[in-house]
Amino acid sequence: MSRRIQLSAAALGSLASMATMSNEDIQHLNHDPMVNHLIRLRDLSQYVVAQPPLEDSIPAEQSPAYLQIQQELQTVIEELQTLRLEGQGLETRLATTEQDLTRANATITSLNTALANVPQGAAVGGGSKKTAIPSPTKFDGTTANFRPFATQLQMKLQGDAHRFSDEQHRLAYTIGLLEGRAFLQVQHNVTLEGINYKDVAALLVELEQAFGDPNRVATAERALRTLVQKNRPFVEYLADFQRLAADTNWNDAAKRTSLYHGLSSELKYALTSIPDPPEHMNDYANLLKKLDNNIRARAAEKKGSPSSCQTPLLPKPAK
Repeated sequence: MSRRIQLSAAALGSLASMATMSNEDIQHLNHDPMVNHLIRLRDLSQYVVAQPPLEDSIPAEQSPAYLQIQQELQTVIEELQTLRLEGQGLETRLATTEQDLTRANATITSLNTALANVPQGAAVGGGSKKTAIPSPTKFDGTTANFRPFATQLQMKLQGDAHRFSDEQHRLAYTIGLLEGRAFLQVQHNVTLEGINYKDVAALLVELEQAFGDPNRVATAERALRTLVQKNRPFVEYLADFQRLAADTNWNDAAKRTSLYHGLSSELKYALTSIPDPPEHMNDYANLLKKLDNNIRARAAEKKGSPSSCQTPLLPKPAK
């Protein structure tokens, strides 16, 4: 009875798998430092598998061939273990690289999306800067000036929002625009710990309660009843009218009646030539603009025309 060299099942499986590898399989690994090493291991595995059986009469440990194969086999097993560890390390690095690549692609996608949403002409990086919104005129508590101040302040805070780091910064900027009675009204809410207002809107509410017109609608209606065009251009009269009318609850019919009441006599007369004036306020105002421009154009022509004069008489010839 003969037997082959006694090896474990795992060792025989590794040798058999290694022995069947072709050069193409090894080259496909695409890892240059390992190719030649794997070819040598493959050849050694083929040699071990091809060894003839040993006779029972010869103890295995005394066979020179057995001793040589055992040494070579131990070397193969150690190198296979090393390759397996290196392969695991490569797989780990590959997985990490793929994760990094995925994150990088996500970042690029986010940046491209952000750039696509930037309005055309907006400043990017070292590009052109936005034009700063002018600062509001300081408010001293004069009632008539509160609404213009509040409007200018809102334009500044919205248009230059990037210039303010947080709500405390916006509050400090707003209070810095107050003086006189207006500043004294809010001074008690400015402490070393901060400014004791929820936001700028809350500060403006307090200022309006203290200095705003509590009867804004009635005030505007009284002003409209006394507003007249006189000799100034209609567009100037219209601007004052619209500013005051914005504080009323009047409909178009009431606004047309009040606007007509303050027109100049010349414009009222010109309006009599229009059988059906527009009912919509904007159309009505545009008609009055045209009529007023025509009146002023004729007045300018009349003023610039040469005055009538008689032709000078020629002297009679001497007899």
